[in-house]
Amino acid sequence: MSLWEKTEMVTDRNVCKYHICGFCPHEEFDKTRTDFGVCPLVHDDRSKGQWEALSDEERAKYPYERDLKKWLDKMVDDLGKKVKRNQERLDSEANPAFLPDDQAAIDKMGVRITELLASSQTAGDQGNVDAAQAAAAQADIVKAEKKAFEADAKARATANSSSRYGQQEVCQISGLIINSEETRVRDHKMGRNYRSWCKLHEKLTELNETFKKRSEQAALPPPPRLPNKDREAPRSSNPDRHTPRDRDRDREKRSEPDRRHSRDRERERDSVRSYRSSSRPDSDRHRSSSDRASHRNRDSHRSSRDRHRSRSPER
Repeated sequence: MSLWEKTEMVTDRNVCKYHICGFCPHEEFDKTRTDFGVCPLVHDDRSKGQWEALSDEERAKYPYERDLKKWLDKMVDDLGKKVKRNQERLDSEANPAFLPDDQAAIDKMGVRITELLASSQTAGDQGNVDAAQAAAAQADIVKAEKKAFEADAKARATANSSSRYGQQEVCQISGLIINSEETRVRDHKMGRNYRSWCKLHEKLTELNETFKKRSEQAALPPPPRLPNKDREAPRSSNPDRHTPRDRDRDREKRSEPDRRHSRDRERERDSVRSYRSSSRPDSDRHRSSSDRASHRNRDSHRSSRDRHRSRSPER
């Protein structure tokens, strides 16, 4: 089956890419406190099987795993914020500063101290030293009473909070506040919400390992290329597996002596032709001079004969 046939269903717009990658939050957190609603896309097991049949190199060409990792990273980030908020809430409820009645009494003593200090300041400004000192001394007494009362109120608040919130804790997997009793913890871990979060953490770890492995492979240098001799040795060792190029090379090697002999004969012919062409001009020049001499002799004989004829009538 070709790659196109494998990925035809995988790349369909209606197919949920999170499902084929192994984790769709819509499906996994259905009917839990982290419910995302019904998934609008098709969860097709055939396309999931086609995706799983692809090699890691082929799957890396598609953005589906990167998109899923981005969503899961955001969910884990939001989970960390939720854990922090719930822990702060639990701490504030489990460790209140004072009980409501004690807090009211402490506030009342604080107002009394402020009034006494103001009265001492006013008496001092008027020159009434005795009244100023008496008010200041009274303020110190109230301060001591307030400090002692706060210590007792703190103890009462701690005792009360231990009885009410001492058995609660924040689940680091799901972010929920749960009862720390063994049976309650066991029930929580058997619930769908907790198991879905466990599966999310496992899938995110798997994706992180996958992308880490791909990054390491991409950073590796390419394998060295073999020398030409090493690459061609296996081919020449088996004549039955020669390629057309090898056969042409062998045919050229076998015909090389014939071509060399033909070149030698051609050079011999060229030398003969060169010799003939170089010797031909001298004979032509000799023949031309002989012809010219013969012509001169004939001309001189004809001239003497004409002179003889011209003199004969006069006699």
